[in-house]
Amino acid sequence: MFNRTRSTRGMGMLMVLLIACGLMLLLIGLSQCTSADQSGASSDEYTATLSQAAETGKPVVLVFTAAWCPPCQIMKKRVWPDPQVQQLIAGKYHKVVIDVDLPETRHISDQFGVQYLPTIVILDAAGNERKRANTMDVEQLLAFLNS
Repeated sequence: MFNRTRSTRGMGMLMVLLIACGLMLLLIGLSQCTSADQSGASSDEYTATLSQAAETGKPVVLVFTAAWCPPCQIMKKRVWPDPQVQQLIAGKYHKVVIDVDLPETRHISDQFGVQYLPTIVILDAAGNERKRANTMDVEQLLAFLNS
């Protein structure tokens, strides 16, 4: 006769195995995505940008972000590419994107006491912090950058 308990237990084990395999594949895919999409600046790029700011007199926009941060990814896709935002930053600022997960730039996020992501910090040309904000839409970012 058919043993329902053994069959049900076997199906349960199969489901657990399939879910575990799926999660493993997802994690592998995310790790490859993250390593391939490390658009954050290096420590040298950060230092070079501060030097450029001192030479040009332009302030700096520091954007602290991470690949795993949903609001960061929303801003990356919807806010930063906006033509008005691009034009304003190109004309008025130097911009540096800092990936908080990169060991090489962790000291920068520590230096600025970044606790929430994304964090946008405006530095004057001398490297002094003038203001900071977090998640914003296009209109809010434009107002923030223009104030």
